[in-house]
Amino acid sequence: PRPPKDRISTWVGGHADPALRRAARHADGILLCSTPDTFRHEVAVIREALDAAGRDPSTFELGQYMTIVPDADGRDAWDEVGEALLHADWKYGDMEASARRTGQPIPGRGRLTDEEVADSRAFCLTGSAASIVERIAEYREIAGPSPLHVVARNYLPGLAAALQRDLLDRFATEVAARFAG
Repeated sequence: PRPPKDRISTWVGGHADPALRRAARHADGILLCSTPDTFRHEVAVIREALDAAGRDPSTFELGQYMTIVPDADGRDAWDEVGEALLHADWKYGDMEASARRTGQPIPGRGRLTDEEVADSRAFCLTGSAASIVERIAEYREIAGPSPLHVVARNYLPGLAAALQRDLLDRFATEVAARFAG
């Protein structure tokens, strides 16, 4: 095949400081999935590496992947999606162990500690659309001169298709529309 006529932007993912520094040296952007405090640290590491490489931070893009579910009609979004999100988060955490369990039944999630639930909630933006917009604005402020892309996770296995469509519609009309230029 012929090479592309236009340049293709290259992004990577990672959270460890060495991965952040490599991304700053070699990529056009990075996809992160972080709480604001962790994002602040990651951006600081990236900024330092960009400076060391002589790169302009405004040319390095940051992507923040997060579950975003606004409340609806007085219903707490966490009540709607919390169990599905907790299961998905548990499954991601179980991936390495599951690779060694070939031929064995898939285990159930089991009871999570309050700390595990709190950790999952920290990565999920739920609440009023206004509160979600404020939380996204915090990431925008931390990103500084780097362009910020929000990658919204609205699909959660186990939820009915109609609810999935409703979640996406709520995100688009109540949150994303507030950022449209």
